[in-house]
Amino acid sequence: MTQFSERLPRASWLIALSLLVLANTGALSAGSSFEDRLEKISANHKVGNSVTEALTDAVQDSRVSVIIAFDYSAGSSTKLNLRSPEGKSRIASVTDSLLSAMAPDEFELLARFRSINALAVDIGVAGLESVLRRPEVMRIDLDVGGRGHLAEAVPLVGIESLRDTSGLTGYGIKVAVIDTGLDTDHPDLAANIVDEACFADVCPDGPDRAEDNHGHGTNVAGVIASAGNVAPIGAAPDVSLVAVKAMDSNNEFSSSSIILNALDYVINDVPDLDIVNMSLGSWDLFSDDCDTAASWTIAYANAVSTLRANGVLSFASSGNESDTERMTAPACVSNVISVGAVWDTSLGNGVTSFCTDTEHETDLVTCFTNSSATTDIMAPGAPMTSTGNSGGTSTYYGTSQATPLVAGCAALVKQSSASLTPDQVENRLKTSSVMVSVPASGRSYPRLDCFEAVLGNNTLPVISITDPVNGAFILEDTLVNIAATATDAEDGDLSNAIEWSDNGTVFATGDVVTQSFSIGTHTLTASVTDSSGLTNVDAIEIDVVSQSADPEVTILTPANGASIIANQPTTLTASASDREDGDLTGIVQWADNGAVFATGESVSRSFSVGIHTITAVATDSHGGVAEAEITINATAASSNDNGGGGGGGTFSWELILLILLITRRRWPRTACRL
Repeated sequence: MTQFSERLPRASWLIALSLLVLANTGALSAGSSFEDRLEKISANHKVGNSVTEALTDAVQDSRVSVIIAFDYSAGSSTKLNLRSPEGKSRIASVTDSLLSAMAPDEFELLARFRSINALAVDIGVAGLESVLRRPEVMRIDLDVGGRGHLAEAVPLVGIESLRDTSGLTGYGIKVAVIDTGLDTDHPDLAANIVDEACFADVCPDGPDRAEDNHGHGTNVAGVIASAGNVAPIGAAPDVSLVAVKAMDSNNEFSSSSIILNALDYVINDVPDLDIVNMSLGSWDLFSDDCDTAASWTIAYANAVSTLRANGVLSFASSGNESDTERMTAPACVSNVISVGAVWDTSLGNGVTSFCTDTEHETDLVTCFTNSSATTDIMAPGAPMTSTGNSGGTSTYYGTSQATPLVAGCAALVKQSSASLTPDQVENRLKTSSVMVSVPASGRSYPRLDCFEAVLGNNTLPVISITDPVNGAFILEDTLVNIAATATDAEDGDLSNAIEWSDNGTVFATGDVVTQSFSIGTHTLTASVTDSSGLTNVDAIEIDVVSQSADPEVTILTPANGASIIANQPTTLTASASDREDGDLTGIVQWADNGAVFATGESVSRSFSVGIHTITAVATDSHGGVAEAEITINATAASSNDNGGGGGGGTFSWELILLILLITRRRWPRTACRL
């Protein structure tokens, strides 16, 4: 009995276990088919329809490329700066956790990021089931690709006049161009490039080079920074360029993770970055802010928010699909400044490769421009001639060309006032007195006016170097007074704030300063900045020489050897100049036969009868003397010159003889016979 009772529980346990296994096996076979598992995944609001549709069309064990966006807050309401060590550590921790939630055979890692809350993987149904168990997962969508959005513009938006009046060129501003790369040897761009990287599907020259094998990126970069040697000068020719190749020789990118890799790079590896230009966009279009529309737009939004939190502005083209209600991503991200295109010149009727505009008029929104309720600004973008591959030029039509023009203007705004926040710069760009409209939607948008964006209602200070004059010659190691004046409509007299530099090196501050110079040509620049941060400059060139040159003097009138009437006033004129002292005409000293009689440019003197040697002498401030000499003959006035009239004239024998001769010829012959 005891033995039976001991065996019965063991038998019961075995029977129960068998029944449980059978039950579970039946349940799995009844509800765990591929279709059932896929349906369960598709019912999860975190998974985009495109993911399950792609898996439905594939074989059972296939995988699809997705972006998994995740929450990194860990329940904290404090927003981390993901560029900081703590932020990057949090991203790494959540990424590792999600990867560990999947078995090694359930996924293949395509990309992970240091400062973006997303990862890219190839994944199947099993992997999706595993990772969706993690609460950090926000959204999973297909990793989709996209493409780039294919001289009159610069003056139209006021950049040319701004450069002429302010001297702003973008100096000290760093711009990252995420595109097809750059022609790194182009004479208009090579000097500006400070860094390169490649994240495209194919990097022909390696991950550290961004050579352009299409041409789109070279054109875009030239709109911003062309030096003007071959192609038209760019909006901000002195900016530093970071060339990031993310698109291939077809001007396309196969996955959004490529752009995310590029953004992760500029966040972490490009110090002192100011601006990111992305003349590219997704195949998908969005009618509103797309910050949470898909996993990859969540990642885009996170990346550009991190950039903005660190003082970096991001620009993206709206796209060229002729859609008046939607834009591509990343243009649709709220912290991205989205840019559409207007015609920058009047071409008349015509057809582009995108669509037909019955009229091509300046400031008409192009027919191909995408726009929506969230489009930020329009700018000239068709046609746009700029730098091209192989050191040449290229002409493109597109929102891709409008975008770098706005980015270039942003560089000038930031240069003019370094303390401006990204929000303030954006507001300046979008505050324009020029508005353009899209008739199909009834919406109006600001058109870029860079002059207004930089200056607003404020006026530049006025500055002028008064001494020395441009082109002056100065002796080596001689102390020279240098003077300028500066005034501002809002701030008044700013002369005491003038900053002086010699060939780019600051040496003094004030309205009048004293300085000596070494031999050679020197560019003296006086600059002044008003309380709004607007700076104006004036510059001259001086030549510094080892020794002074003698002056030069010339007697202009009378001519050498001239005869004049004695004892009547005669005007004498001369000119005199000196390389160092300039015009000396006013101090010319006149002498007659060695006796000084007058000083000045033009003098009058009466001379006695005889030969006179007239001398004009000029002396410069260094003791150099120049002398010019002429000889004149002063003769007495003849009797014919005593003048008459009214019966007081001189008796003329010549006149009597003439009368007698005429009378004799006309005398009648009969008179001779008498």
